[in-house]
Amino acid sequence: MSQPTKGPWEAQFEDTPYEELGENWCVNGGIGSICTMDGPRDQREANARLIAAAPDLLEAIQEQVDECFDPACEMCARHEAILAKARGEA
Repeated sequence: MSQPTKGPWEAQFEDTPYEELGENWCVNGGIGSICTMDGPRDQREANARLIAAAPDLLEAIQEQVDECFDPACEMCARHEAILAKARGEA
């Protein structure tokens, strides 16, 4: 799997030029833009902020796994499962 686009990404509120779409929250960064247009405004904002935080979350989880030396650690196993899911392996 190729590596995801590194951050920083940021969530921003944007008025769309397309009247039928209304307002939306977009994530801008090295990925271009991803806009969330479905659901209530607060939910679109939460989704955009979560997407924008993804590179930092992925890095933090990888650091935790790299520092885990206990093969029986449930938290480390959970973090490894999350990383596998992010890589499309689960």
